[in-house]
Amino acid sequence: MSYSKPASWSERLYIFFTGMCMGAADIVPGVSGGTMAFIMGIYQDLLDGIKTFNLTLIQKALRFDVKAVFAQIPWQFLLLLATGLATSVLTLAGALHNAYEHHRLFLYAFFFGLVLASAILLARDVPWTLRRAGGLILGTLIGYLAVTVAPIDQLPSTFLVHTLCGAVAITAMILPGISGSFILLILGKYDTAIAAVKDLDVLTLAPFALGAMLGLLAFTRFLSWLLHRWHHLAVATLIGFMLGSLRKLFPWKEATNVMIRDGETIVLEDKLILPELNADFSLALALMLAGMLVIAGIEWIRKRKIHETPPAPVDLVLPDRVKVPAPADSGKPDRDVDGQQRDKGKWAPRLFLWVHGEVIFA
Repeated sequence: MSYSKPASWSERLYIFFTGMCMGAADIVPGVSGGTMAFIMGIYQDLLDGIKTFNLTLIQKALRFDVKAVFAQIPWQFLLLLATGLATSVLTLAGALHNAYEHHRLFLYAFFFGLVLASAILLARDVPWTLRRAGGLILGTLIGYLAVTVAPIDQLPSTFLVHTLCGAVAITAMILPGISGSFILLILGKYDTAIAAVKDLDVLTLAPFALGAMLGLLAFTRFLSWLLHRWHHLAVATLIGFMLGSLRKLFPWKEATNVMIRDGETIVLEDKLILPELNADFSLALALMLAGMLVIAGIEWIRKRKIHETPPAPVDLVLPDRVKVPAPADSGKPDRDVDGQQRDKGKWAPRLFLWVHGEVIFA
């Protein structure tokens, strides 16, 4: 079902809650807000909503045609999503940052269960073929490589490089399973971007923002086109991104390359280790299971909402007359559907049914 035009308070609340989940995910390094949008079932609506920001919209805005602007964009959907995201950042940032600094094992365990259960549930809805399985494998490899590649330290600090970094980071943020901030770490520009934000250095931020805007507008169109054109293949590949990114969320790791920034330890590279069987392992396992149960609950709510959605109305269109020609070799004059002879060019009543965008003749 589509959430781009919420028709009830339950749908509006669900979109707001999804925005909060996206905001919470973006706070945690290594977790993507795009993952939460994909999990919550609004990914396609989000891409289509971003696509509405185009040259036509700018022209309408320059003409101060406010009504046309709001008619073009799914403003309720985007406003609810942005409000939920902002609410999450303002209310949960401190707690999640503290959990990341002091209880990273448990935080990653919860998100690991969340993403793993989501990938399994999403995979159940894909009619699998050999090509789609290939897309899953390819997405898994790309996702795995994206979270394990070593950081780059020698990119120059030019306007063009910062613009490209902004575009790549926002592209990663849209994709499920890949964190935009982690991509900036890999590109060696995380410190530059963060310092510019803290110091309100507009000249340094400008190319990052420009790249993010251009990347967002361009890549969402491409990704939306893929989902409309090859939906199941695209979904299979995105599931692969999620599975590959689980390498980053695996709770039991040992840091091999870290960076200290403002007293905060940022892990650049690590290696997987076997967990010790102790109380921490039990709690992490319980949180992993809790993440899976959260996804199961969300899926139950979504399925129930879909089943409660009433079918689309059937519109009856009754044209005045419809000509029913006789076969070419019959030698008989044209007749109406009731069998009565008519002169050529006359029309017989027919019933048209407009059902889900298709015309059916009765």
